[in-house]
Order: sequence, then C-alpha cells, then structure tokens
Amino acid sequence: MRLGLHLYPKALEQHLHDLGAVASNVDTPVHLDTNILGYLYKLHPPARKEFFAWTNRLELIDGRLFIPA
Repeated sequence: MRLGLHLYPKALEQHLHDLGAVASNVDTPVHLDTNILGYLYKLHPPARKEFFAWTNRLELIDGRLFIPA
C-alpha cells in the first residue's frame, strides 16, 4: 500500500488487526502516560466510560496496566 511517499508492507486494516491482536494478548503490558488520563476529560462520557471499563479489565483481571508516577 502506498501512502504519500511511504511504502507500507501491509494494508491499514491488516496492520490494525495485528495491532489489536498484540494489545489483546495477556502477556502484553499496557503503559499509560499520565497525559492520556488528562485527555479523557475531553472525551464524550460514553467514550470515557468505555475506556475506564477497558482499563478496569486490564487492571483487575489481567494485572497488566501500568501508570508511571
């Protein structure tokens, strides 16, 4: 796939699928920078609720969510 002057070996859909597979793997740690948490206040309430549900699952079930101090 060509996008501007860059040549990508995969289509965007395949890249997003592969990225989702890596992110959903229970062995992949998730590190959130603190500025991401500040950005959440700009999101709509349903999107913010979905994000917190996702992070709760990462923390409580998988134990792989890390937020640096």
